[in-house]
Amino acid sequence: MTFSAGATLWVTTFVEPQWGLAKLVTEHAQGASPEYWKPDTMAGHPVIYYTGQGSPEFCNLAIGITDTSYVGVNVLQYNVISPREQGSCKATTAVAEQVLATITGRK
Repeated sequence: MTFSAGATLWVTTFVEPQWGLAKLVTEHAQGASPEYWKPDTMAGHPVIYYTGQGSPEFCNLAIGITDTSYVGVNVLQYNVISPREQGSCKATTAVAEQVLATITGRK
C-alpha cells in the first residue's frame, strides 16, 4: 500500500477475548461510535469499521474471530486529511488484512 507523502500513521492492535462484535453492536445501538459505523466482511470474517471521533484521521476496525472475541485495529493518520474511506480506513484495512493473515495462517 502506498501512503501520501508526509502521512504519519499511529497503529494499535489489541485482542478483546471476552466480547464479540455483538457487544459493539449493542453499544452502537445505545449511542456509541456515532461518527462512523460500517459493518462488512474481510476474508470471511465479520468486521465493523467504527469511530466516535469526528475527524477523518481516525478509523477503528473490529474483526470477529469467534462469537465472544474480536481483534481490534485502530489507525490514526496524521498530516493528511482525506475522506475516511480513502485515508485512515484504507490504512486500517491494509493493517487488518495483515493481522488477519497472521492469525489465520493465510497469505
